[in-house]
Amino acid sequence: MNSNAETTEKLKKMLQELHTRSDLKFSFYDLGKPASDTVLAEKKDSIPSSLLDFYSVMNGCDVLASFVNDSTLQLGLRIPPIENIDGFTEPDECYNFNSGEKIITLEWIEITMSTFFFILDEGETDISKAYIVSAYAGEEHESSFIAHTMGEFLEKAMEGVLTLGWACDIEETNSSVASIKKLLSEKPQKKTLFEEGDRVVRRQHDYERGAVIKAVKTPHSHVYYGDEYVLVDFDYRGTFWVRPDSIKKRPKKKDLYERALADPDSFVKDLLLISAEESASLLYRIGSVFCVFYRNEEIESIHYPEHSLRYAGIFNRVSFTRAVDTLIAIMHRWAHARQEEATVSFVKDGSEYNRRDQYLKDSDSFYYSDVIETALGCLTYLIMRRKAGKKVQSLLKDSQRSSLFELFDILKQPLQSKYSGRFSNGFENLLDSYDQFLSLESVGNNNLNLGIKREEWLDKLKLARPYSFWY
Repeated sequence: MNSNAETTEKLKKMLQELHTRSDLKFSFYDLGKPASDTVLAEKKDSIPSSLLDFYSVMNGCDVLASFVNDSTLQLGLRIPPIENIDGFTEPDECYNFNSGEKIITLEWIEITMSTFFFILDEGETDISKAYIVSAYAGEEHESSFIAHTMGEFLEKAMEGVLTLGWACDIEETNSSVASIKKLLSEKPQKKTLFEEGDRVVRRQHDYERGAVIKAVKTPHSHVYYGDEYVLVDFDYRGTFWVRPDSIKKRPKKKDLYERALADPDSFVKDLLLISAEESASLLYRIGSVFCVFYRNEEIESIHYPEHSLRYAGIFNRVSFTRAVDTLIAIMHRWAHARQEEATVSFVKDGSEYNRRDQYLKDSDSFYYSDVIETALGCLTYLIMRRKAGKKVQSLLKDSQRSSLFELFDILKQPLQSKYSGRFSNGFENLLDSYDQFLSLESVGNNNLNLGIKREEWLDKLKLARPYSFWY
């Protein structure tokens, strides 16, 4: 048996062993039987010999799985059977390969970041000179070399433990490969069971927490996501059905955020009784500006950090008027303090929202502008939630609007300290942009970053309305 066939046997054994693991949920699992000698003979002049070797052991495979406790960790390999391959052809118009290149589509997975192809360069007629590349959709002309043969390709795929996107050398994919390797090196973990009242956090979105209402097993099953779902009351965005593998339980020890949620009235009240430095440090422990910024759909210059949702989870628990008054008041204090000294000293004390946050060093400092931007994003979220789907113009009282715009005037002034100019440009357009924002009759629900809501799945899966399914 040659090396390509031996590697395919090795892959087949790996897939069979993976299929026995109780911590993997398979959406697809189909290993093809060896292709017949007749079919192999028919194709020998049109496809590379190393691909023929693969088909001599396994006529395609269709495997896609995720971990039962973490749907973000997915692995699989989906290679079409030999009957579906007609040899090297001109790419159709949906691809963007270089002129003259001919391809065989080798491997595809719906949710992956790239697709693999055998490529035969322009003018080349010897199919033994074909090689395997990885390419992003629409960027095929900038493909990356992966392997010369099918055996080499499979070895690399197995080294990446078949993680979706294993060939993409980016931090997120490398992290997934490392996580899957660790899980596969251990005994399968037991399935996480969720009970009423459990505090949970969305996987890959640690700024989003909520409380479990109930977990159910549905009479019908979805081809990808199965028949188990959890109803979660998220701290800010509302109540949604989610897959159990899209959330995880958070440690029972209460951090500052959880303590604030337990008594939001006292927390919000205390923010006005302590100094600007103390209030800035408190909220910085809950969320900093080191995160993704979302753009408002209607007004591009309005943006809000994702960590603003943490603040909103707390302020959403007091009256709208009180939340607005408090946010504007503390931002005024920070703005004035910022004029004299841009930074605040910071020492971790274990109460941080995410103690493993790579940006929070044990002892460091942060800028007042960090918490100002995050608090302003919180105010934006609160206003958007009140406006969503409703024809409401200004939700702010005249005094609140006036105070907010006074704040913007302060923020756009150049700093006078040694940090002069460090943040001034970021606030220059706030007054005009926010004036437009407050005048909008309503805002779209997409501004709340709710992801994909699949209403049609509710009836299909017999999940109780009025809650949406949150993909």
